[in-house]
Amino acid sequence: MKKALKIVGISLALVVVLSMAGFFIWAMNPSKARGVALSALQSDEMVRVTETQDYILFEPVAEKATVGFIFYPGGHSLGGVASAWFAAKHPEIRAVVFWASYPADDTLLSRDIKMLSIYGTEDGGLDEGRKIELYKKFQPKDTVFYEIKGANHGQFADYGPQPGDKPATISQAEQFDITARLTADFLGQWKE
Repeated sequence: MKKALKIVGISLALVVVLSMAGFFIWAMNPSKARGVALSALQSDEMVRVTETQDYILFEPVAEKATVGFIFYPGGHSLGGVASAWFAAKHPEIRAVVFWASYPADDTLLSRDIKMLSIYGTEDGGLDEGRKIELYKKFQPKDTVFYEIKGANHGQFADYGPQPGDKPATISQAEQFDITARLTADFLGQWKE
């Protein structure tokens, strides 16, 4: 009996160690930016890109920016969750934008903060919007929700297919354009 328990214990320990190693390997290999995302990191005649140790700054060449994700954070997927946490620690922030994302808790509900949530009908990562519905309880009642027909999770970024995601039925360019327009319109409310 003791020998059997010892074998079971060693087997369980081995499973735990192998699982932890597998998770570590997975966590150390995030999705890589490609194509459109990489080209967006290059300055051009419209946008100057400055990369520092702490952040990447995108500034219009022709005029001084008065709104943007510096003043109103936002992000895609876990980037949106991180933006909500950041906003919770910075009371001067008046708005947060979520692309296929949502706040993970209710820390922003006590604040006078505006939110925009954009997601897609083909988002396998968000279970086709069901997670958006579930997490609405953590967003103010006046949050603006916009569902893009045919959009999926991965096309809010440019890192390739994501496990569990559904194929988009619109092009990545169309999804980018719709997302950018909705975000700019939302942030434009505070343009000075």
